[in-house]
Amino acid sequence: MIVNFVDKTKRNLTPRVLLSSNVRPFGFSTRGLGHMHTGVHAPEVRVLQVGVWARMVDGMKNVLMLGCGRMGQAMLPHISGRLTVVDPTLSGMSKLVGYDGLASVHAQLTDALAEQEFDVIILAIKPQIAHEVIPHAAAVLRASSPLWISVMAGVRSARIAALVAGEEANSPATVPIIRLMPNTPALIEQGFTVGYANECVNTAQHSYATKLMAGLGEQAFIDDEAQMDAVTAVSGSGPAYLFALAEAMIAAAQAEGLAPELAVAMVKQTLQGASMLVHQLADSAPEIADLREGVTSPG
Repeated sequence: MIVNFVDKTKRNLTPRVLLSSNVRPFGFSTRGLGHMHTGVHAPEVRVLQVGVWARMVDGMKNVLMLGCGRMGQAMLPHISGRLTVVDPTLSGMSKLVGYDGLASVHAQLTDALAEQEFDVIILAIKPQIAHEVIPHAAAVLRASSPLWISVMAGVRSARIAALVAGEEANSPATVPIIRLMPNTPALIEQGFTVGYANECVNTAQHSYATKLMAGLGEQAFIDDEAQMDAVTAVSGSGPAYLFALAEAMIAAAQAEGLAPELAVAMVKQTLQGASMLVHQLADSAPEIADLREGVTSPG
């Protein structure tokens, strides 16, 4: 069953990148999230002290984000509360400056963070380092009993719970966990995010995640976690199919002698127009087939 479907309208999303005048240095080692060496010399890390959002949602006041890649950065403007970001690479650090809810940025989990109580921990890390990062985070953040929100593909809630509990194998969920599968159009608030909440998630925590998802585009919750694999294949990976199609169409157009600029313009508008036709005129697979047949019909 799918619930909580929200439609978002398109809007201009020019990034707000502001330089902070209140910046102080913050030292760290090359051991970033968990205990994994980065293999490179660590740059200087700074803690960015900026304004804290006055609006707190459902009591979720302190939020920790582990990892801040593309999906993490897409979520940033929609996170309510006092946000702390931990990312060993800090490759997107310049994009973080100016977000109203951002309290600090760190390259590693530190003892100073252990003294804080976080209401929400967002796992925006690569699935392949989950076995290192999550147990370390759970050990450092012993004072917290948070909602864990994961955007990792393929890592089940039971596995996350086992890592939080320090167990080696999968175990029944013992902590509140919500898995989210967004896609890259979330960067312009035109994504589709599907969520799954385990049985430990309460109403306030579910509401917090729902409001976060609403900022990324359309959304839905499912009640069968096994379906998250299909969600990942369809909507999570879906944009790549269109990007690959666009590449192929542009290459074919140029092979026929069309100028590169014309080829790109044609393909961009064709895909956008066709997508809008599907969005506005089709609510089922047969209706989409009708649109296709309107183009491919003989004669």
